[in-house]
Amino acid sequence: MPVKKKQKEENPAIKQAREVYSALRTMLGPEHPGTLKAKYALAKSIIDESEADTSEALLLLTELVEDIRKMDGEPDPYFSGIDYYFCTAVFENEEDLNKVISLLESFMDQGPAVVYDLQKPNEFARQYFDMTDMLICAYLDAEDYMNAFITCHSYIENLVRVYRISDECVESAIDQLGDICLSIGNKEIDAEYAQIIDTACSDLMKNVAPLKAVGKFFDNDELEDKELSLVRLADNRLDLANLYRSYIFYSLSAMSRFPSIATKERKKELLEAVMQLEKCYEHITKIEKKILAEEKNDDNFFATFEARLEMDNSSSVFEKMMESIRALEDAVKEKNPDWQDVLDLYFDVFS
Repeated sequence: MPVKKKQKEENPAIKQAREVYSALRTMLGPEHPGTLKAKYALAKSIIDESEADTSEALLLLTELVEDIRKMDGEPDPYFSGIDYYFCTAVFENEEDLNKVISLLESFMDQGPAVVYDLQKPNEFARQYFDMTDMLICAYLDAEDYMNAFITCHSYIENLVRVYRISDECVESAIDQLGDICLSIGNKEIDAEYAQIIDTACSDLMKNVAPLKAVGKFFDNDELEDKELSLVRLADNRLDLANLYRSYIFYSLSAMSRFPSIATKERKKELLEAVMQLEKCYEHITKIEKKILAEEKNDDNFFATFEARLEMDNSSSVFEKMMESIRALEDAVKEKNPDWQDVLDLYFDVFS
C-alpha cells in the first residue's frame, strides 16, 4: 500500500492571513474594503515568505488591482506598495519576458523620486531597488545587455545615495555591472566600469583617516572607562577592516574580469590594502587578549564584546582569518597572478 506523503505545513503567517481573509470574505463580502485589505495582506504574506509558491499571490493581486481601480476617490494608503508586490508576483510567474519588462519599465520612472525624497534605507527604497534588480535580471534573461548596463549604472547611482559603498547591496550591483560589461564587450563601456571601480575604491579610502583618528582616541589606557574604550576600539578596527575588505573585493572583482587594468600601481595599492586588513585583525586579537587578561566578571560586558567579535572558546576567529589573509597576500605578491584564483582566495576568507 503506497505511503501518503506528508503535506508541508503552511507558513504560520500565511495561514493566519488566509484565515482572516476567508472569514472577512464570508462575513462582509468580497468587495468590502476590509476584505480587500485582508486579500492584500494575504498576497503580501505569500510573497514575503521566500519559500512560498507565489502563483496564488499573482491571482489575488490581479483581482485586487481591478478592485482598486473600481474604487471612487483616492486609493486607501493601506495599499501603498501594491506596485511592488504585483511586479514581484509577475516577475516570478510570467514566462513572457517582454510582458515582465514592459510592466517593470512602466513603474520604474517614478522610482527615483521615492529614493531622493527619503534618502535613507526604508521599505519604499528597498521595494524600488528590488524592482530595479528584477528589471536588470529580466534584461539579462532577454540578452538585452545594453539596457541592462544602463539600468544597472543608474541603479548603482541611486544605491550610493542611500547606502555605503561597502554595503553588500552596492558591492553586488557593481559586481553585476562587471558581468554585464563582459557580455557587451565594448572598450568604452569597459573603461567606464574601471572608472566606477576606481571611484568606489577612492571613496572607501577617504574614510580611512577619520576612522584611524577615532581609533587613536580610544586606544588610550588613561581613559576612565577602559572596558568601554576597548569595545569602541574593537568596533573601530572592525569598521576599518570592512573598508579594506571592500576595497580588496572591488579591486579583485575588476582585475579578474579585465587583467589589463591590473597595473603596477593598482597592484601596489591592492597589496597595501591586504596588509592593512591583516593589521586590523592583528590589532583586534590583541584587544581580545587584553580583555581576557583583565579577568573581568561583568557578564554584560563580555556578552557585548563576544557577540561583536564572534569569539569562540579556542582561538579568535580573526586569528584564523589572518592565516588566510597571509595566503591572499602571497598570491597578490606573485609576479603574474591569476586574478581569478586570487579572487577565489578572497571568497575562501569571506564567504
